[in-house]
Amino acid sequence: GIVQQITAAKVPPIGSRLRPRLWIPLAAAAALLGIAVWLGPRLLSPATQVIAVLGADVQHPQWRIERTADAHQLRVTAISAMTSDPQRAFELWALPPGGKAPVSLGLLPRVGKAAYTLSSLQSAAILAAVNLAVSVEPPGGSPTSAPTGPVIMVGAVKISS
Repeated sequence: GIVQQITAAKVPPIGSRLRPRLWIPLAAAAALLGIAVWLGPRLLSPATQVIAVLGADVQHPQWRIERTADAHQLRVTAISAMTSDPQRAFELWALPPGGKAPVSLGLLPRVGKAAYTLSSLQSAAILAAVNLAVSVEPPGGSPTSAPTGPVIMVGAVKISS
C-alpha cells in the first residue's frame, strides 16, 4: 500500500515547477540590461550643437564642427578625406569679434572623427567666436599662438551663447 501511495502521488520535479516563475524575472532583467546598454551612451554623452560646416564652398563641405552646450568639448568630423601633403596640418581657430587674436582649437582630422576637451580659454573663445578659420600649419600645428600658414577656410559660427 505504501508503494502505491508513493507512486500514485507523482510530484513534478522541482525544476519544472520553478521554470515558469524563473524565466519571467530573467527575461525582465535581460530586457532592462539591453535598454541600459542601448541608452547608456546616449544619456552619458553630452548633447552637441553643430556650430559650423567648413569647406571650400557650400557644395564641398570638408569638416563639421560641433560643441557641447557648455563648450567644454569639441567634436569634429571630416566629411571627406583630405589627400593633401602629409607634411602639413590643418588647424582650427576661433575668431572672436572685434579683430581680437584668434585662439587655436586644435588640429583637424584628415579622416574620421576627433573629440577634444577644451581649456577654459578655448571654451570662452568658442562661445564668443563669430567665425571659425582653418589654417595650413606644419605637422603638430602652429609653433606660435597664431596662424603661421595660409588661412584656407573661414566660416560663420551658427550658434552662439
